[in-house]
Amino acid sequence: MIRSRGSAGYTSHTFAELSQVAQHWNDVLCFDRALMTLGGWIRMGFDNQYPDILPASPEAGGNEGLAALSTQVRDYGWLFGLHNNYQDMYDDAPSFDTKYLMYNKDGRPQTGGVWAGGTPYLMVSDKAMEFAYRNLPQVKDLFSPNSYFIDTTFNVPLAVSYAPNVLSRSEDMHWKQKLAGYAQDTFGVFGSEGGVEWAVPYGDYFEGILSKKTQAEPKPYRAADGAGLWRLRGAVSAHERKDRHKRL
Repeated sequence: MIRSRGSAGYTSHTFAELSQVAQHWNDVLCFDRALMTLGGWIRMGFDNQYPDILPASPEAGGNEGLAALSTQVRDYGWLFGLHNNYQDMYDDAPSFDTKYLMYNKDGRPQTGGVWAGGTPYLMVSDKAMEFAYRNLPQVKDLFSPNSYFIDTTFNVPLAVSYAPNVLSRSEDMHWKQKLAGYAQDTFGVFGSEGGVEWAVPYGDYFEGILSKKTQAEPKPYRAADGAGLWRLRGAVSAHERKDRHKRL
């Protein structure tokens, strides 16, 4: 479900087609457990116009089609998740404003990679929470996913931002933990890309941690090895997870 900015775009799979995929998994392959996570479901398609994600892609079937797919998958007893991003901000997004951006020492806004929607600016993590608090309750009310995936959160090195939006690496870690914890509390299951030790209490799965190279970071923000991360993740107590927001 990708629509590239500046082109007519295309829809690789509609929600109705994905419904047929889910039915095949259930009826023919007899899956008893599954996690279906959709990327590109948002209003302008994959990696476009963040942080403005609603309504669901009209070409793929809109809000009604996505809600029906979510119900079907959850009725099978599986996890249904949606992909999102709270690092990137595109300059054609309705909510775009330079007050949300990270800045270099020379006062220039920081930019990200080149994705489907072009080159986004990067949001400072404390101010990005404004959009998470706005979006996630709406997503839950509309589509009722029981899992959520927020891209990049555990994968990119902790960042520093300079005036006018000053942020230290420790503060960046704090707000990324806050984001992950909020998503986990909202939907029940949370995953992100990659994995680091400070993410252990806040993630239920870590996409690609065993199949991709991790990025070297200054100590103590070292990427965790996969086996150790899973051992640590299993050791986190329910009490610790319940109280984590108080400690943050």
